[in-house]
Amino acid sequence: MSVSIAPAASMTDAAVAVRISAPPGDTVDVALAAQKYGLTFRSSATYRAPAAGVIDLAKQAPLRGSYAGVDPMGLFWTVVPDRTAPKPFEFGRDTDLLAVPFTITAVDRSKTATASGSRVSLSSTVERRVVDRGRFVATLFAPKRGGCERGVVILGGSEGGVPEQLAAVVAAHGFTTLALGYFGAPGLPQTLTDIPIETVQRAVTFMHARREVCTSRSIAILGGSKGAELALLAASTFSGIGPVVATAPSSIVFSGIGENRSDPDPSSWSYGGKPLPFANGKVPPAVSAALDAQMKAGQKPSFLDSYLAQLDGNTQAKAPIAVERIDAPVMVVAGGSDRLWPSAHMARLVADRLKAHAHPYADAVDIYPRAGHPIGLPFQFAIAELAHAGIALGGTPTSNERAAEAAWPLMIHFLQTRPVPGT
Repeated sequence: MSVSIAPAASMTDAAVAVRISAPPGDTVDVALAAQKYGLTFRSSATYRAPAAGVIDLAKQAPLRGSYAGVDPMGLFWTVVPDRTAPKPFEFGRDTDLLAVPFTITAVDRSKTATASGSRVSLSSTVERRVVDRGRFVATLFAPKRGGCERGVVILGGSEGGVPEQLAAVVAAHGFTTLALGYFGAPGLPQTLTDIPIETVQRAVTFMHARREVCTSRSIAILGGSKGAELALLAASTFSGIGPVVATAPSSIVFSGIGENRSDPDPSSWSYGGKPLPFANGKVPPAVSAALDAQMKAGQKPSFLDSYLAQLDGNTQAKAPIAVERIDAPVMVVAGGSDRLWPSAHMARLVADRLKAHAHPYADAVDIYPRAGHPIGLPFQFAIAELAHAGIALGGTPTSNERAAEAAWPLMIHFLQTRPVPGT
């Protein structure tokens, strides 16, 4: 009996071929163990060896286990930690760039076979360079072979920090990327309040000055959640940005997020030193009471109804994002079961506004009805992500994983192929 993994070292957004050779008709127990955050994550499944004597995870469903149905990567995204972390994990600047080693073990009666591999976010063809300059906090990922590629600015969401993993993985697809921090990192504001959108403009200027970026092309931008709000807002304000990919997006500016907020509420963003207008719809007392009750009961709070009330009751004419001003194609991606905020509804509002203004580009809108808030890299720890999130994100591990697997290649293709002015 034997286990084969191809390739042994694979990019974190790429599928792996796993095959187990075993006597035909035998029942084989297969387990995966992966190391991340100082913990061991595990999954398992049981298969029956076919007549050919080779269990191919891309062709065969398990009899039982962590996942159901034919899924070549089922063992990977269904892993869960085998214990509780003794203390909160301290995320470093490049923590998510660490390779994730894993081992697959197959047991058939008294016979055991193992094979090991690793999942990689930073390709060997990509170079990482920290380019912090005062309050400009960012990491550049550029091709080692030289030459220039289309530039992409990557924006994270309300978790803050510098989204290095996402930027590194996008760079492996033939881009020069900039993971841009705008709050929640050393040297930056610690709350998402009154963040200057000029931060993105500085990033675009920086990218145009790099020899690794093809300066004849606009700088693309990819953002998720609050980062999608910022991406759409910046692209509608400044020239030279596009195409734009916004996942779990907002169609409007919302108030800020974080402790020690002022009264009245601050805006999330500022421009020219002045706070930008934001949605002013009143949140009904019943919605606020339900949210408080969830928190007091130790439940994961859902902010969906609160954001809906702010959006639907808005009377601030300048709060909606003027996406029609974006001089490039726009792609919005969202889950119809998002419990954090109404991203699918707002994605449709963005698409409708573009259409109403006859936006002269090949825009795209992709809604995944059963998915929740997290639609990003595929083949990640989908079960663990939902289980350990502090707030309700919506969807199920399976629906969120399927949405990521479908949407991710579409997003990369959109960035690679959509023409913009000057190209």
